[in-house]
Amino acid sequence: MNSKERVRCALSHKQPDRVPVNFQATPIVSENLCKKYNCTPEQLYEKYEVDIREIWPRYTGKRRGEWTEGGTHYVRNQYGYVDRLHRMENNEFVYVVDQYPFGEDTTVEDIEKYLWTTPDEFDYEDVKRQCDAFQNKAIIVGHEG
Repeated sequence: MNSKERVRCALSHKQPDRVPVNFQATPIVSENLCKKYNCTPEQLYEKYEVDIREIWPRYTGKRRGEWTEGGTHYVRNQYGYVDRLHRMENNEFVYVVDQYPFGEDTTVEDIEKYLWTTPDEFDYEDVKRQCDAFQNKAIIVGHEG
């Protein structure tokens, strides 16, 4: 049973050959695991027998931004989230959400003024390439949460 068949079987409430596996981690955890096993991220997924691949259309718009303020690095994504680079106790870094879209909006007018991300800001040809690369895997477009 390949990964795609395994996930389809489980979603159909049938018994697969084993429980389907997904993997999600912060970038630093993935990086450390790859260093530990001396492998690429895809080799790590194969090592852990990960059945699911998460794909995203590549963002091509201009909403993203990065800046440093008071010695702290910030990144804004296409949906309006602002992440702050946070140093952990072990001196490793991880991005944490610092500001949510609409976090400080208090009126309907504030929300109506929001510049929404549009479908035209994504490269969907890249989705085809990603799907082609994982033909025997179960694919999630975007985040399942």
